Amino acid sequence: MGKVCHGCGYERKETDEIVPDWECPSCGYAYNKTEAKLARGKHRSAPAPSNGHFFKSKLFWYGVFLTLAISTLYLLSTSDLVSKKTTPNVEQPPSLPQNVSSRSDTNEQSQHVESSARKVVQVDDAERSRIKVAIAEVENRVSALDVEIGKYQGGLVLSVLLSAQAIEKQTLAMLKQKQASWFHAINLNYEIDGEIYRVAPDLKSQITTVESEIRSLESDIETSHQEADRYSGGLIRATLLSTNATQQQTLAMLQQKRVALMFDLPQYIGFQKAASSVKTATQQPPALEEKVDFEIMSIDAKVTETNSTWWKFAWRLQIKNNSKSVQVFNATIEFLDSEGFVVDDGQENGLVVQSGETKSFTGYELVTASVARNINSTSAKVRLR
Repeated sequence: MGKVCHGCGYERKETDEIVPDWECPSCGYAYNKTEAKLARGKHRSAPAPSNGHFFKSKLFWYGVFLTLAISTLYLLSTSDLVSKKTTPNVEQPPSLPQNVSSRSDTNEQSQHVESSARKVVQVDDAERSRIKVAIAEVENRVSALDVEIGKYQGGLVLSVLLSAQAIEKQTLAMLKQKQASWFHAINLNYEIDGEIYRVAPDLKSQITTVESEIRSLESDIETSHQEADRYSGGLIRATLLSTNATQQQTLAMLQQKRVALMFDLPQYIGFQKAASSVKTATQQPPALEEKVDFEIMSIDAKVTETNSTWWKFAWRLQIKNNSKSVQVFNATIEFLDSEGFVVDDGQENGLVVQSGETKSFTGYELVTASVARNINSTSAKVRLR
């Protein structure tokens, strides 16, 4: 049995042999001093451990546990504040009236909450059933397009069908968002270019018009599909299939507009604003382009060297820039026979002439000896680069 310290109660172990026999491995005090204090009755509490053995003391571990507890409480309080600050800015249903007594039955409480939420978003059971039917219809159309897409491995028809399916999937996402807002009693407020969305006054007539267009287009799609089935391949079938895919894409857009009108979704208004902005832009008069004015002052050429293979024709071209800006020209030097036909020509690009400047450019062209004798004159064609 090891020696017991009267200061901290620690019993000395064999592994503590690195600490001197007269010193307690736990608190660091000498055994004789703690025994003397105990004998005088003045020992009130365990002495503070020395720096060398502070980490082995119970006081150290009490401090560690206390610090961890305080840190945990602080993190929990700050996370609660952060969650409150980052709450989305949506209209939550009002709290239950104070005269509603609290009940122990949680099912009855949930019924009261659901009733209050329904009053906030003002959605009845018929409307909820209507949106479920609309979601099922869109899901069926997405599945039908999956079947059509599976028939192709690439090409224009596949691209158009994928676009149509993407529109249908977007419509489905819009409907499910609306349904979720009703379920969780959240009022959705839409803003377009800073303006709050309002339901169109002629909403019913617009829905009637769109539904009429949808029925007409569905008939056209069926007709084009039957026409395409009359051919086993070839250009005519490919054209008819492309037309059919484009009609399905248009149908998906009309279906999305119909859903937006039925459930007060403002997405289709974005197309109207974009169209109006384009119209405004096209009404602006085009900017007048500066007229480029230049002259070919002269073009001369002469033979400077000959041999049995080629003749060397040196040429000099003079251009005057009458415009108000620096211009860059490309020139074609043509060597003509006595009847004005081109025997040979040469190209010279990147001829820079400053505003109001007359500048000469020189060069040469090697013409085959067999036709060089036919050259009678030279001309130049100059154009802006």
